[in-house]
Amino acid sequence: MMLRTQRWNLLTTLRLVHLRSTETGFSGLSSYRNLSYKEKLRSGLFSIKKDDAVALFQSMILSRPFPTVIDFNRLFSGIARTKQYDLVLALCNQMELNGISHDLYTLSIVINCFCRCRKLGFAFSAMGKIFKLGYEPNTVTFNTLLNGLCLEGRVFEAVELVDCMVLSQHVPDLITLNTLVNGLCLQDGLSEAMSLIDRMVDSVYPLSP
Repeated sequence: MMLRTQRWNLLTTLRLVHLRSTETGFSGLSSYRNLSYKEKLRSGLFSIKKDDAVALFQSMILSRPFPTVIDFNRLFSGIARTKQYDLVLALCNQMELNGISHDLYTLSIVINCFCRCRKLGFAFSAMGKIFKLGYEPNTVTFNTLLNGLCLEGRVFEAVELVDCMVLSQHVPDLITLNTLVNGLCLQDGLSEAMSLIDRMVDSVYPLSP
């Protein structure tokens, strides 16, 4: 009899715990839904799901006054961190269709997503758009393209891109060097990697800190 009573008490306790946790979960979900888009962006968008990302984007599009391109870039960066690259590209396109122009940072995100999706042709088209809009690509943008080339095994094209980068007065940094050396080593280009390091050391490519 005592054992049966103990089992009943334990079962009752478990049910209460489950009920409370469910109520807390629904309360937290409701609270999140009631947040403004700015508050959601400030939350960091960690592990944001596709449906939540789309809903947040739509709420931003409907907001008045319009969110800034910086706000949209925060959203796109958060989604990209979850590796939902196709979703980022689709939303970037929708943003532009709604009359919000891409800036340099948006296009850098686009280039990164195209590279991650192994769509280098589109990535270079986005780089062309940067020049067309009168923006000046920075070292981070070049490094993104370099990484895309190396992911495709096109390391020697990446080295040529660094040459163009230097000629256009953009200073390679340690990320540039690491990307190229890693790419060369993966292609059994150890001697080329060593030669590249020597060139960097000899200031053919003056590294920025």
